[in-house]
Amino acid sequence: MPPLRSKVEIGPTGVRHYDLFMYVISLGYYSYLIKRVVDKMDVQPGESILDLGSGTGRNGCFIAQKIGTNGSILGLDISKEMLSLSRRRCQAYPNAKVKEQRGGWIYFKTQTEEA
Repeated sequence: MPPLRSKVEIGPTGVRHYDLFMYVISLGYYSYLIKRVVDKMDVQPGESILDLGSGTGRNGCFIAQKIGTNGSILGLDISKEMLSLSRRRCQAYPNAKVKEQRGGWIYFKTQTEEA
């Protein structure tokens, strides 16, 4: 028997149409809004970012571009389908990683620890 999904987890059908749905409800401004939010975060080259509920990877790809090859982003999500799409979408960015996480502790190295 497959594991039970949480009440907020998006299944395979929802994942396939998630970005289209967001595009429609944002009246075509979805990519623009994401880019604006990432710009307002003032992400700098070389930073390490933890993205909780990383979804389809759109945010992660924009952030990976901003932090450059010396930075890193780790996206966490509970949906295997979302993570699969995110991996495909961000495969051009070796500094972008995703992982399934359903609670518990996460150890994320800081820049000081990496040096």
